[in-house]
Amino acid sequence: MAFGGTTYAVVVAIADYKNFRPREGDLTYTVSDATRFYNYLRSNAGGNIPTNQMRYITNDKASKAEIISAVQYIFKFAKSGDKVIFYFSGHGDKGAFLPYDTRPDGHQMLQHSEIKELFKACRAGTKICIADACYSGSITRKDIQHRVADKASNQADSNVVLLMSSRPDETSLESAELKQGLFSYYLIRGLQGHADTDRNRKITIKELFGYVHKNVSAVADKRFRSSQHPMAHGRFSKEMIITAY
Repeated sequence: MAFGGTTYAVVVAIADYKNFRPREGDLTYTVSDATRFYNYLRSNAGGNIPTNQMRYITNDKASKAEIISAVQYIFKFAKSGDKVIFYFSGHGDKGAFLPYDTRPDGHQMLQHSEIKELFKACRAGTKICIADACYSGSITRKDIQHRVADKASNQADSNVVLLMSSRPDETSLESAELKQGLFSYYLIRGLQGHADTDRNRKITIKELFGYVHKNVSAVADKRFRSSQHPMAHGRFSKEMIITAY
C-alpha cells in the first residue's frame, strides 16, 4: 500500500483458539487471508514494505497482550507523513475482536475502544484498520455503509480509515472455493489493481470500497444465499489515494 511516506503494519490472524472447542471456535482461512495480505505488503504492488516495519502474528502468538504490544511497538516509529495499518482476521463479537486467548465468558477480548485508543496514540498521518471478522462493523457507531467524511472535524481523527468486512449484525463468510474469506479475497484483488476504475494506477478509498462492497455482497447473496455488506467508516476524503501500483 505504497503512496508517500513510510508504511508500518501489524497483521494478525487466528484460526485455532485456545479456549474454544474446534467445531465452535476454529476458523479455516483466516491465516491464509493474513498471509496473503502480508505478502501483498511485501510485494512490489504493496510497496515492498520491509519486514522490520511490520509484525505478523498468528494463532498462539496472537494473545491480547501480544497484539497490543506489537501495535504499540510498530506504530511508535510512525511520523506525521507516514501510514499505519492494523489488519485482523479472526473471530469478532459485537464491540470486540477475539484474540487467541479469549475465554468463552468474553475475558481477554480486544475491545474496539482499545484499538481506537492505540490509533489515537499514534502520530501517523494516515491510520487504517482492516477487519475480516464477524460483526466487525460494530466498531462504527452507525450503519453508514457508503458515507465518508470529506472534511475532518479535528486533526486527531482525520485520515482514519476503518474497512470492515460486515455490518454489526452480520457474519463474515469464508469460501472453500477461494480458500479465503470473501472480504479479504476481494480486498487484496482490489489493491492489486482490480479496483482501479479509471486505470490511472492509483486506487482511492472510494474505488477500493466500491469494488469490495459490490463483489462481496453479490457473491454472498448468489453463492451463499446470505448477506454480507462490508462497511467503510472514518474521517477522510473519499478521493484519498490508498495505494499506487
